Amino acid sequence: MQPIAILTGASSGIGAAAAEIFVAQQFSVINLSRRDCPVAGVETITTDLSDPISLADTCQEVVKRLSSSDPVPVSLVHNASLMLKDRCDDTEDQALLSALSVNVLGINTLNRALLPLMPHGSSVLYVGSTLSEKAVAGAYSYIVSKHAQLGMMRATCQDLMGRGIHTALICPGFTDTTMLRQHVGHDEAVLTSLGQMNSFGRLVAPSEIGELILWAHHHPVINGSVMHGNLGQLEHCALSELKLIITERRERTFLVLAGIFLSAMTLLNVVGITRFIQLGPLALAVGVLPYPLTFLCTDLISELYGRARANFLVSVGLGINFLILGVLTLGSVAPSVPQEMMPPWQILQLAAPVTLPNGTTLETEAGLFQLIYATTSGAVFASMLAYIAAQYCDVQLYHFWKRVTRGKHLWVRNNFSTLISQLVDSVMVVSVTFGAAYLAGDIATATLVTLVGSNYAFKALCALADTIPLYLAVHWLRHYLQLAPGEYAIPQPPA
Repeated sequence: MQPIAILTGASSGIGAAAAEIFVAQQFSVINLSRRDCPVAGVETITTDLSDPISLADTCQEVVKRLSSSDPVPVSLVHNASLMLKDRCDDTEDQALLSALSVNVLGINTLNRALLPLMPHGSSVLYVGSTLSEKAVAGAYSYIVSKHAQLGMMRATCQDLMGRGIHTALICPGFTDTTMLRQHVGHDEAVLTSLGQMNSFGRLVAPSEIGELILWAHHHPVINGSVMHGNLGQLEHCALSELKLIITERRERTFLVLAGIFLSAMTLLNVVGITRFIQLGPLALAVGVLPYPLTFLCTDLISELYGRARANFLVSVGLGINFLILGVLTLGSVAPSVPQEMMPPWQILQLAAPVTLPNGTTLETEAGLFQLIYATTSGAVFASMLAYIAAQYCDVQLYHFWKRVTRGKHLWVRNNFSTLISQLVDSVMVVSVTFGAAYLAGDIATATLVTLVGSNYAFKALCALADTIPLYLAVHWLRHYLQLAPGEYAIPQPPA
């Protein structure tokens, strides 16, 4: 009679590699999982380890098979695992129960049903993890369950004394499996770095753990042992090195988002109202074109880094506005070079009087910088007032809607925060920029309303259009930055 190997989760990774090795050693192999095992000769009993009904049906089927044949050694390999990205401070009971159902409770159910039928020479092998004895951030339920498996193995060893059934906990290091690749977002750079964290400079192969499982079955001398299969992991730097990689990514991403935000904000102040363009029915100052990017950036930073970091960036932007205004003012009050040294393009001859945004009228000539200062300084001042109100409004409303929706419905907080703050910005920036000209009678009310309406319509359309890019960016960046749902890239200050 062939010995029997019963493996959970043998549809891929370590389980499939172990199944192939058991088949090669003339075992009768049974896979308990939701998907078929790709190895020829392996029988799959479709099983959902998190579903008590499915698991009960499977136990009944396996018990029937073990009872209907002469006793043969059985290797019961608890390999299946569920790994979530979660934290101790935000994991719901149901999420923890989901991990425990697969990683702990399912094991208990199988042990209770099958151990009474397993004869002398059998083994119960738990496939744990390096995290069965250690911990890292962001894998709370997985670490809890893997530590529980260590306790289960040691209790199994004591409870089965004298029965000739041995047990062990096999703890793979960083192994090249689908689960690991999914956990790091299929990021090859991270996988390469993980591979460098042992003395052989590579990831462990699933087949190597499979060989270790078979060896453990054949050698009862290791009963009650924890067996590490990690190629000699560099204990002093393995986890800290990975943390450094992730931290660097998070800071670089923030710098990119901050750079785009500050560049767009500076650009809109520099080009400001130097030209007006017609986009369909909308009459727009060119300075408004990059402005929607500022709200997209602050929404991304709010989502990934939290309100404090978003407010900090808004404050930096306000400081840059002061810097721009200070440089413009300094250039305006500083004395000019003598007339004979002045380049010819710095004085422009006017064919007709021109009224500037501040209400001043130029008759015959104008200095180039005078025009730049007149069209920029007012826009910068208006932008500063609108900026303070709109950007802080956007950040506060974003987190208000996040609280209301309990972290769900990203489109709600993105659109409702941006649409309201854009309205505040549009009304303030147009009113302040052209207020003097309007009061002087140089701009009609209809024109002012058109500018406000066009300004807001453009920003509102952009806000609605950026919903899909925001979703895509958040989805991709959470994988890239190794963030669980709801997790921030930096520690948050006390509420």
